[in-house]
Amino acid sequence: DSPTCIQLMDIDYDRQPEILVGTYGGMLLVYKITFMKDGTPKPVLRYIRNYNSPLFSICYSDITSDGLFEILLLSHNGIHVLQRCLKTAAAYVGRLLRDYTPTKTCPFFSEHYHG
Repeated sequence: DSPTCIQLMDIDYDRQPEILVGTYGGMLLVYKITFMKDGTPKPVLRYIRNYNSPLFSICYSDITSDGLFEILLLSHNGIHVLQRCLKTAAAYVGRLLRDYTPTKTCPFFSEHYHG
């Protein structure tokens, strides 16, 4: 099987991007980067799904306008939309609110904003 597309995105709300790989054989592979004791990064396969059709593109966008990004897969058979688990999203937002400390920096981007 051959990789046809790749995307980095944080799909588990831990602020660390996962690696999503689509293949010609129709597989979606999701890797999590873990670090060994010596600091060496090691990709670990966390999820696999077969779409039975070559995957050509992986996108990450909020197409439902609900504030949660969906994963869009373009395959030979059409567009597949993977939506977030609302229970996981609610837990993430609760954790953000619990741990929030007012600052002048945005928690999602490294640049400063004025507010």
